[in-house]
Amino acid sequence: MNPAGGWLRITPVRAFVPPITMKLSLLLLSFCLVSLFQLKGEEAPPTPPARAAAKVIDSANVEDLKANANQTVTVKGKVVKATDWDGKGHPEKGINFIDLAGKQFTLLVFAADYGKFPSHPAELYKNKTLEVTGKLELRKEKWQIKATSPQQVKIVEAAEPAAPEPPAPAEPTEK
Repeated sequence: MNPAGGWLRITPVRAFVPPITMKLSLLLLSFCLVSLFQLKGEEAPPTPPARAAAKVIDSANVEDLKANANQTVTVKGKVVKATDWDGKGHPEKGINFIDLAGKQFTLLVFAADYGKFPSHPAELYKNKTLEVTGKLELRKEKWQIKATSPQQVKIVEAAEPAAPEPPAPAEPTEK
């Protein structure tokens, strides 16, 4: 008899469910929730492409750029122009356009990704030689890669030219 005076015995649910079944149920519930978010269009942020030991394409070489369209590649060149477009009064729509030598290739960094970089991308990469890794796309007759993280952009420091050796001291001449 239970304390309330009836013949009904109330037993907690977990007494009927073995612990392994509870764990599997929670795992299944978690999977369903993740799937639901993905169906709503909320995606995890894309992981930046790994820096492959593939061929590096010169930013001015149009033929190589064409041959590697829609592939993940590394493009190298010196920054000749860095433009910070403010989004026409909407800073969240801002874009940095960073043109490399040959003006056939542009690195794009959108305002949503500015916080991932150590400083503003247009200033950070100005007058530097870069290697940019990502998916190469053609848009409005110009090749581009969209950088979503600083790991996609490597600053390549050119070797400093060696300082010329000072001339050897002239030998004293006798008179």
